[in-house]
Amino acid sequence: MAAITTAGEPALPGAGTQRLVYDGGLMGLYEIYLLNLVLTVITIGIFRFWAKTRIRRYVWSHVSFQGDRLEYTGTGGELFKGFLIVLGFIVLYGILQSVLQFALGPTSVIAVVVQFAFMFFVVYLALVAHYTAQNYRLTRTLWRGVRGGMTGSGWSYGIKALLLSLLLPLSLGLAQPWVTSKLVNWRANASWFGSERLQLDLRAGPLYGAFILSVVLTLALAALFMGAIGGFAYLRGWLDLDGFMDYVQQHQMEGGVPDDAQARTIVQLVFVAYATILLGFGLAYILGWAFYAATFYRVTAGSAQFANLRFQSHATAGRLIGLWAGNAVIYVVTLGFGYPILIQRTLRFIERNLEIQGELDGTRLTQSTIARPRFGEGLLEAFDPGMF
Repeated sequence: MAAITTAGEPALPGAGTQRLVYDGGLMGLYEIYLLNLVLTVITIGIFRFWAKTRIRRYVWSHVSFQGDRLEYTGTGGELFKGFLIVLGFIVLYGILQSVLQFALGPTSVIAVVVQFAFMFFVVYLALVAHYTAQNYRLTRTLWRGVRGGMTGSGWSYGIKALLLSLLLPLSLGLAQPWVTSKLVNWRANASWFGSERLQLDLRAGPLYGAFILSVVLTLALAALFMGAIGGFAYLRGWLDLDGFMDYVQQHQMEGGVPDDAQARTIVQLVFVAYATILLGFGLAYILGWAFYAATFYRVTAGSAQFANLRFQSHATAGRLIGLWAGNAVIYVVTLGFGYPILIQRTLRFIERNLEIQGELDGTRLTQSTIARPRFGEGLLEAFDPGMF
């Protein structure tokens, strides 16, 4: 891995405190993004696996630590193969469910049990996905020629995560900080880079104050914003529910298309519904949940250690609100074409707000012996495409 020698780049920080350095440019991201977009459209979405790989290679190659850049060695073919395998399992399970419903009837006990089992199976796969995707990315990430990896099994992690997740509805969501801390600890402490293991001792106690504050604030702001939107729509005469129900009844009895007045009512109701969800709840989430998220980032960073490196996050609720709100506005205003700007803003945020204390002796970091998965993160691709 060649050291960074490009003129004009910032000098390495002192051994006491340093940061990850990101020096990618927005134009470079857009060149990749626009070509990715064209090829993804032409291939009816299939190229998105190679598109994600091209973005990752660019981003990884422009992130450096202690003067050496990261390198991403994954391929689009690996991601595509992993996705096909998962898709095959889901299709087979769906066929089995359909056959049972056809043979036994949709209301039979066996068909209902299989349907609920399929729902749990999908949730289970989604939980396994977070583990296997992290493992894949670590094994395809190099620093000074050394790669990472994870020990343990994603399948066993999925079972433990599924059982823990059952506490969320039982506790009305109050167990979330405890459940999250357990899951993050399991994934982090199974993560290695070279011959060194990441150590994390994240406790839920320091998270609960910010969590309660964020829950109360988010719910209060959601009620306020959604009420304001609903009140404005009512005063404007956009909530003609009686007219909408009349159209529904007429359509059921006579069919046909709505007249001009009915079409206007439908459009207004749809607009109000989207505004209530996106502006009302979305804005409440950004403003309210940022307090918990910032606390979570700070506590997690302060509880982590890798070799002789310690970490500190300077993320605050205000900074997160600026990042999230800015990203949301950019994405909406640009109709999604501002996606590279979101990547750039997010990476700059990480660079500015994550501080690393100590210096890693690269000569003591030997190559990982953890087996590399043959396929990409198909599970996560199936359930959560993610940013990159």
